[in-house]
Amino acid sequence: MTVVKVRRDGPNMLVFRKVTLRFRSHPGTDAAGALGRMTYVVRSGIASVAGLTKPDGSVALRVPSGGIARLEIFGTTFEVGLAGPLPPATAPEGAARRLAMLGYRPEPELAALGFQADRGLDPKGLDASGALDTATRGRLESEVGA
Repeated sequence: MTVVKVRRDGPNMLVFRKVTLRFRSHPGTDAAGALGRMTYVVRSGIASVAGLTKPDGSVALRVPSGGIARLEIFGTTFEVGLAGPLPPATAPEGAARRLAMLGYRPEPELAALGFQADRGLDPKGLDASGALDTATRGRLESEVGA
C-alpha cells in the first residue's frame, strides 16, 4: 500500500492511502477473468474522478486516512475504507480475509474449498481449528502475501 501525502496551504496535511481493487468475472487471478475497460466513478469528499478499469480489471483509489472513498461501478456503490493490519495467513481470520480479497465468500470452509478446487490443490477445506493446510496456505500467501 502506498501512502500519498497532500500538503495544502498552511500546516495541515491530508494523508491518503492508495488501494487497488480488481474486478473479475469469477474468483481467482487468471487473466481471462479480468473485467477491463469498465466505466467507474470514484468519489472522496467533494472530489470525483471517472475512468475505465485497467486491462487487469483494476481500479486504483486514494482513500483518506480515517475516511472512505465511494466507488461506483456496475450500477453499485462500494464504500472503501481501510481495514487495519492483515492478520498472518496462519491465523484463521488472516486466511479468511485473504480468501475474501480474492473473491471467495462468504463461508470460510466454502471459500477454502473453492480456492483449492480452482488451483488444483487437494480439496481439504479447513482443519478443526479453522486453519488451512500448508500447501493451500503457501499458495494463498504467494498470491496475496504473508
